[in-house]
Amino acid sequence: MAVTSTEVAEFLREQFGLVGKATALPGEHDLNFRITATTGVQYLLKLHAPDSDLGLLDMQVAVLDHLARVAPDLAVSRQLRCRSGAVLAGCGTPAYHGRLLAWLEGDLWAKT
Repeated sequence: MAVTSTEVAEFLREQFGLVGKATALPGEHDLNFRITATTGVQYLLKLHAPDSDLGLLDMQVAVLDHLARVAPDLAVSRQLRCRSGAVLAGCGTPAYHGRLLAWLEGDLWAKT
């Protein structure tokens, strides 16, 4: 299964109002993309497989929400909410669980 570049562009536009270029990044289970918006701002798009454990994804979302509240200066990626206010939204067919995060500069984990 794969998500097309058209589906990624549609997801970004519909869910976040973003237009930009998606560059695929390494990933073991998830599909990961570096998004460079037309404004120059960069993001990390994570597309979690349709068969992903939703409980685990909910925990990841909760942890990042908690860190944003209690440690706003901590250098971790911040998740952005869709236009609906949700963090996770469907992308592609079958629907991957997509979420958009702020880009953190540094070395890619897969290259270290």
